[in-house]
Amino acid sequence: DNRGLSVPLPPIDISAAFDTLQTRGFATIPVTEEFSQSTKDTFAHARTFFRRSTEEKLSNKLPADEGYRPYEGEYSSSPEYPDRVESFTVSHRFPEVQIDFLDASALILAKAMFRTLECFEHLAEEFLVEAVYRFNKITRADQMRGHLHKWSLLQLNYSRPSETVHPYINDLHEDGCLFTVSSMTGPGLEVRTTENSYVPVTTAQNEVIVMPGEILWLLTGGKINPCHHRVRSSPDLASACLF
Repeated sequence: DNRGLSVPLPPIDISAAFDTLQTRGFATIPVTEEFSQSTKDTFAHARTFFRRSTEEKLSNKLPADEGYRPYEGEYSSSPEYPDRVESFTVSHRFPEVQIDFLDASALILAKAMFRTLECFEHLAEEFLVEAVYRFNKITRADQMRGHLHKWSLLQLNYSRPSETVHPYINDLHEDGCLFTVSSMTGPGLEVRTTENSYVPVTTAQNEVIVMPGEILWLLTGGKINPCHHRVRSSPDLASACLF
């Protein structure tokens, strides 16, 4: 059901994908060429933006942690261990007119991120519909589509692994959301599986990863655990982008 989306959803067996998410802790999802191109374009614009001076980037901070957030402005498990990333965030929670305060380079990035957010949001909705049907037996669960729009956000993290002296760019953590849809430009992401082992995870250009968050764990009464993950630094990687 693509519902006239500008970027079509991938033709996946959502039930089988949800089984994988529940049993393994995450699911790797193939996506369409249009979907893939959207993430590729966004990463390219991100590289241009994040290579600018600190002063230029700081001029693109927006209220409620939207827009640009500087290095070590967020933490994984405690304030004493901040993440080694810069980030840029967009969402539909606030009037989009606020992006008019961005300069030209940041505005290009924000518009690209909104297109990618549409892709990720509607994929997350398919997992939401499946979860509602499975755990609540609501036959009209498809009515949940569209209800994530004001709650979804897209955060793009930019790191410089070769300059990071700590072993991890992001410490082990879970996301405090319903689902996380992730794509990345290189290695580093490690996921803790349901067997309590760590699996290095990367995405090909035509793939994304779906991970359950803390809210899904709460809504299912603990039947689906949140996916704990971390990002390892790499001395051979000059820069990396990750949603």
